[in-house]
Amino acid sequence: MEPLAGTRDLIAEVLSRVDGLSVRPRGAPKTPTPGDGWVTIGRMSPANFTASRVTFIVVVVLGSDPVHADELLEEWAVDVVDAVTKAEDLYPTDVELEPVTLVTEGAGTVHALTLTLTTEVEAE
Repeated sequence: MEPLAGTRDLIAEVLSRVDGLSVRPRGAPKTPTPGDGWVTIGRMSPANFTASRVTFIVVVVLGSDPVHADELLEEWAVDVVDAVTKAEDLYPTDVELEPVTLVTEGAGTVHALTLTLTTEVEAE
């Protein structure tokens, strides 16, 4: 079990091993392209005196073309779920992946996938 920042880094590292993905532990890139992603913290609750349960949400951009975005979703979905569920030291629960549509200021509509997972982190 890692602390919060270390777990976030681990999730980004594990997902960046999927061919075609480049996932950052924090903050969206200014101009994301298909395969760019980032890790956010969704919610957090105490698990016990030395750990917390944290829900992480990962966003991975699929692009603005809906047909190509759907092809990328099919290409990456299983590998993304496998990457986090089989990662050593992560032990996630409640793993879910779903397609989403994001509305951005400069790029308009962008298709993406979100991966939501919950795991325990050490109290820092």
